[in-house]
Amino acid sequence: MVYPISNNEVPQSFSPNPRKLFIVLSGIIAVIVGLTIFQDFLESKRRGYHFYFNESLLFKTVWFLYIPIVMVLCKKLKNETFNSLTKTTVFILTPIIAHLFILPYIATIFATFFFKGQYDLFKFFSYTLTHDLYLFVIPYTGIILGKNIPNYK
Repeated sequence: MVYPISNNEVPQSFSPNPRKLFIVLSGIIAVIVGLTIFQDFLESKRRGYHFYFNESLLFKTVWFLYIPIVMVLCKKLKNETFNSLTKTTVFILTPIIAHLFILPYIATIFATFFFKGQYDLFKFFSYTLTHDLYLFVIPYTGIILGKNIPNYK
């Protein structure tokens, strides 16, 4: 008698628990923000400048925006398959562009309330584009490309 071999392999799904994802992302972001503020403090001491915690925190808003964008991205990736380069490129560029354009508006709003508007939209956009672009490209590309790693044998 021949017995069929059943395939008990469960297909991998990219559906992390939203609550756990939020907690892990928040923890990672808090550590990164703390380290980068400490880095700003050390840099100010090395160069002999005054250190302003509020100003340093204002320019770290780049990190806080990862939480909602990654949460939405993971929700969108839940049932997606990347079978073309175009689709993969669109999924990589969309969160990068969203982060790049949303961040200056949020930072400008905070600057208006807490710094009497001494930082404008163009200053945040140009700073983000020149200093933080790699902070968008590497994580979002890693998330999109890393989504398909369990599917490879």
